[in-house]
Amino acid sequence: MERTHNRGAYLISWGKIELPAARPCSGCISPSSSFTVSTNNDTVCISTTDSIPTITLNGNGNVVFICNTLNLGSIDGFGTDNKIVINPGGKLIINTDFSPYQNLNIIADYGQLNLAAGASNFYAPIVVSNGSIPKKLAVCKTPSAFYTNPFNTNWGPLVTVTDNCVNLCTSQLPLDLLSFTVKENKNSVQLLWVTSNEVQTDRFNIERSGNGRDYITVGTLKSKNIPTTTTHYSFEDNLPLEGNNYYRLKCIDIDANYSFSTVQTINVKQSNKMITTVSDSQVRVRFSGSVLSGQLRLVDMQGRILKQVPIQKDQLQVTFNGSGLSPGHYVVQFINEHQVAYSSLVTFTQY
Repeated sequence: MERTHNRGAYLISWGKIELPAARPCSGCISPSSSFTVSTNNDTVCISTTDSIPTITLNGNGNVVFICNTLNLGSIDGFGTDNKIVINPGGKLIINTDFSPYQNLNIIADYGQLNLAAGASNFYAPIVVSNGSIPKKLAVCKTPSAFYTNPFNTNWGPLVTVTDNCVNLCTSQLPLDLLSFTVKENKNSVQLLWVTSNEVQTDRFNIERSGNGRDYITVGTLKSKNIPTTTTHYSFEDNLPLEGNNYYRLKCIDIDANYSFSTVQTINVKQSNKMITTVSDSQVRVRFSGSVLSGQLRLVDMQGRILKQVPIQKDQLQVTFNGSGLSPGHYVVQFINEHQVAYSSLVTFTQY
C-alpha cells in the first residue's frame, strides 16, 4: 500500500483499500475473554455482545468481522495487513488502548466505529473506510491522544479516512439512527427519522445542500431524549431549492460531539420561492406557495436586524417601508419556528 502524508494535517491518504464483503453473521464465535489470531489469511466472525479485554492480531492478512456491539478494551499484535470489518448493524467501541505495530485497516461496512474517551496510545496507522454506501460513522472532536509511531517518525498523523471525510471519536455517541427518509409534500419536503438509545443527545440540525458539498442548516429540533424506546421525528422544509436537494442530519450530543446521517436526495420540480422586489422605498415580498407563520427581517450586511414584520400562516404577500435606510445592500430573511430562508440581496438607492 503506497503511503503519502501531509505533516501536520489530520486526514492523510494511505492509498485505496480493497473492501472485503460483509460476512453473514452465522457460525461466528462468541468469546467472553481475550483471544489471539495467530493464523494467516484467515477469517474470524465475532457475534458476542460481551466486553472483551483484548484482541491480539499476530497473524498476517486476516479479516475479523464484527456482527454485534462489541466493547473492546484494546487491539494489539505484531501481524501485518489485517482488517477489522464492522458488519451492517455492528458497532465496535474501543475503550482504552490501540497499539498494533503494523498497518491495520478498520472498515465500517455500514456499521459504526467509536473511540471512547479513555482510548489512547495509537502507535500505528489506522485506515478507516466506510464502503460504498455508509450508514453512519461517528464524527466527533479531533482526538488529542494520537502519537507518531516511535519506531518510524516519518509516518506522520495516524488516522486516515477514505471515500468520505469522517473523523474518529473521542467519546461514545449513544444515539442510534434507525431510519432517515425524505419525501415531497406539495411545495415542501418532509424529513422523517427514527432513533433509539438517546442517552445524551441534545439536538438535531437539519442540513441542506444544492450540490451535495456545501451544506447550510435549515432547521433544528431538540432531542426528546428517550433512551428506552424508539423515537420518531418529523421536519418540514417549506422552502426547498428547485432541483436536487441533499439533506443530512447532524446529531449533536450534550458534549458537542456529533455524527452525520447518510445523505438523502430529492428532486423538487417546483419549489416554494420567496420573491423580493424594491420600488421607491417599499419592499415587497411574496411567496409562491403556502408558508408557516413567522417573521420577515431586513438585515444589514453586518447582521443587524433593522426591520421586523410578522407573517401569518399561508400569507402570500407583504409590503413594508424601507424609508430612512442608507443606500446599499441588505438581506431579507423569512424566519419561522424551524428555519431561516434567505432571499437574494436587495439594494436601496437614495429616495
